[in-house]
Amino acid sequence: MDEHTVRHVAKLARLEFSDEEIKRMVGELSKITGHIAELAKFNVAHVPPTVHPFFDANVWRDDVIVPSFPRDVAVSNAPDKEEGFFKVPPVIE
Repeated sequence: MDEHTVRHVAKLARLEFSDEEIKRMVGELSKITGHIAELAKFNVAHVPPTVHPFFDANVWRDDVIVPSFPRDVAVSNAPDKEEGFFKVPPVIE
């Protein structure tokens, strides 16, 4: 990884870095690509492709009715209320 490559990647990502940050990024990105190169050495042909490491699908909780706040408590801190409801400015005129 060299400064030219880091500047090019930063330009593609629309990021601006100082010269000092570019020099630091050269080292950091070199380490990252080095780790990726290490991972490429492993034979994973026998490992099936996965989207997510956990196989929990559609884990839902039971829909149970529980007590809630009374209306007057729910709107007690509202900046504006009317007849027990939140009052908001109109959206469509």
